[in-house]
Amino acid sequence: MDSQLAKKIIIDVQISGWSCLIPASGLLYLYQVTHYASFLWGLALVVLYAAYVLATAKLDKWQYPSYVLRMS
Repeated sequence: MDSQLAKKIIIDVQISGWSCLIPASGLLYLYQVTHYASFLWGLALVVLYAAYVLATAKLDKWQYPSYVLRMS
């Protein structure tokens, strides 16, 4: 695969990983308002997924459309 395209894919995956933290902040706000434990579970799942995406952003598997569709 082209080096430039691979770099663009890495940047896109990193942006997606950081973008996962936007709904996480919304879940944290909802927990602070309501104190429902389900918001904490959702927050934990979103943060873990964002951490996984950011940690694996430079791996070659993100360059395959089937893997991206499976992760989304």
